[in-house]
Amino acid sequence: MTRISRKALKGLRVPQKCGKMLGGSSGINFMQLTFASRADVDDWEVLGNTGWNYDSMAPYYKKFENFQGARPEQESVGLNSFINEDVHGHGGPINASFSPNYTAIQAA
Repeated sequence: MTRISRKALKGLRVPQKCGKMLGGSSGINFMQLTFASRADVDDWEVLGNTGWNYDSMAPYYKKFENFQGARPEQESVGLNSFINEDVHGHGGPINASFSPNYTAIQAA
């Protein structure tokens, strides 16, 4: 989709990505992989969905994830110190990693 040209852009037309997926364009903003909290997932079962709790869902979260951690050059800002490896999966079809552009400025 291309947005209508704006005066400040002096006729330049800027392409705008559209998210045709669950969550719409929010799904492509930042390209984030975010999991619900333990309490939120446990609430699914409290609401009557037997077997839908954090402990039963965690193996499936791990199964689809391929967590890659921080690159060696990013370790200087301590990214891996925020990570609990026990909750991440390895070898799944969805790659999860830190942005290659993550620097000390984002860590501040």
